[in-house]
Amino acid sequence: DHRNENERIVSSFVEMKEKALTTPQNTEEVVIHMKYIETAQNTTLVELNKNIKENQGRMSYLLEYYALPMADITLNSSVLNWPTQISPVFDESYQIIAKAQKAGEDELKEKREKVILELEKLKQRVKEFVEFGDMDMMMQYLKDVQAVQRKCTEFTELIERINIEEDLFKWEPTEYPDVEFILTAVEPYHKLFSSVVKWQRSEKKWMDGNFLELDAEGTEAEVDEFGREVYKLVKQFNTLARKELATDEKDQKPSRTKKKE
Repeated sequence: DHRNENERIVSSFVEMKEKALTTPQNTEEVVIHMKYIETAQNTTLVELNKNIKENQGRMSYLLEYYALPMADITLNSSVLNWPTQISPVFDESYQIIAKAQKAGEDELKEKREKVILELEKLKQRVKEFVEFGDMDMMMQYLKDVQAVQRKCTEFTELIERINIEEDLFKWEPTEYPDVEFILTAVEPYHKLFSSVVKWQRSEKKWMDGNFLELDAEGTEAEVDEFGREVYKLVKQFNTLARKELATDEKDQKPSRTKKKE
């Protein structure tokens, strides 16, 4: 029983050392590692020291009355030495944590800067949509718009992960209003190019398809629907233009004030 208890204590110290000297690979692991070291020092180590103290009475008795095998004597010594040996392990662990935390913070800052730059590129891409007027390129325009929307979805997921990491580091969460701006700005273009592609397909069917298969009432309803869709799009683009004008004026206002001063 004494040997089994000693082996359990030694095994606990060995496991503690291995975990303490493990290098965290990401922000979440850094936080988990910090919590583990705190628990190991304040709870696990205290309990193990208590177990060792309880073992010492039995250990003294056995050493006095029995000729123990060398393996047990070595095991007893190992148990008594571990509390001293584990102390520098914790010091080294804190150095590992500090290094990993610094690397994680630098990586997180890099992610945030990259998102800002990529969102700025997407904003410029959206501004180019106003020049897209070639009727033969409508399908490609639609694919371009959809690519921007997919990219925004990817950025939304990335931003969620960034905010989680910021929370782990106790940083203020970063907001990226450009994502919502891009999605709002690109929506009418998506509707426009989608409508044009649908119109082109319908027009080809009406003009080049089998005349006897045409449904007059259905065709009229489709044309009316296209008309209503275009009317809504005109209103959307007018609203978007007014917002952009207001934003431009707001951006220019400080520079004019400064010049006046």
